[in-house]
Amino acid sequence: MTVTIEGLEQIGQTLNQIAPVEAKRLMRLTARDVAQAFADEAKGNVPVRTGKLAKSIKAKIDKDDGNMISASVRGAFYGHILDIGAGPDHIEHGFYMRAKEKIQSDLAAMVIDKFARRLVARLMKG
Repeated sequence: MTVTIEGLEQIGQTLNQIAPVEAKRLMRLTARDVAQAFADEAKGNVPVRTGKLAKSIKAKIDKDDGNMISASVRGAFYGHILDIGAGPDHIEHGFYMRAKEKIQSDLAAMVIDKFARRLVARLMKG
């Protein structure tokens, strides 16, 4: 499942002209912040038996390939199995899908908010 954020390219280009190293850092952290919001939303929808699945869901900045900044959400391998209803209970839990739907509805505003918070914090730091 992929969530694509549009509009970051223009922000990135502007920042790249001003401060390329800091621009990349801010963009990577913003991508991780959005992925973390997705992870937090998914965790809230996970069926709880032992708590291990919810605890395993984490946001991570992906390895830099030089062209694209990305972050991902990863969890225990069986999370996707439970999510689509192929687990032992045969119930489609849909915790990733529900998280995606909720996050996607406010994605643009979330990205701007998370980026602005990171930028303000960086500017205050000096």
